Amino acid sequence: MAAVGERLIVAGGCNLNTSQQALPVLQAESYDPAVDQWTLIAPLAVSHKEASCVVYHGQIYILGGYNVQTKTGQRAVSRYDAEAGAWEQIGALPVSQTGVGYCVLALPTYNLDLFD
Repeated sequence: MAAVGERLIVAGGCNLNTSQQALPVLQAESYDPAVDQWTLIAPLAVSHKEASCVVYHGQIYILGGYNVQTKTGQRAVSRYDAEAGAWEQIGALPVSQTGVGYCVLALPTYNLDLFD
């Protein structure tokens, strides 16, 4: 789940079938609080469950997660471009990551004059 502009984006996860087996979810939705409405957006190319999600420069990145079909962690990194309305798989983490949190941190720039 991530906020981009005035919208909330929710994507991925899993559903349980009647046998309590986890099924991957590729569906993604956008919530517009101005009109109190959910709208389907482009689906994920790869399912992400228990993944981390960050927003950077107006784009959503989903990193890692758990693959419910293989029952293993995954390395996939997906990006959603809100202006283009499309997801793409853009790479892979060096190792699989499940249930981990990432963040984007902006630090102030300092001018350090170390020499007199």
